[in-house]
Amino acid sequence: MAKEKQMIKGLMGSLAGDLFSDENRDELIKEINEDVDIPLFNEKTEEKIFLALWKLIKAFFFKKLGIA
Repeated sequence: MAKEKQMIKGLMGSLAGDLFSDENRDELIKEINEDVDIPLFNEKTEEKIFLALWKLIKAFFFKKLGIA
């Protein structure tokens, strides 16, 4: 049973690592930034906001998956 849990945790870690990769981060932030316009901010500021949200979401999911 312990081996199964370890294996599942490793699989989840690998999947999360792929899902939350820098490539996927950059692609998603670019797409969001193109589709979402916040009139008060320029594109660079919007990108910083989306990057901060990405970091929070990534940390949250890694914590929930027990791989943080």
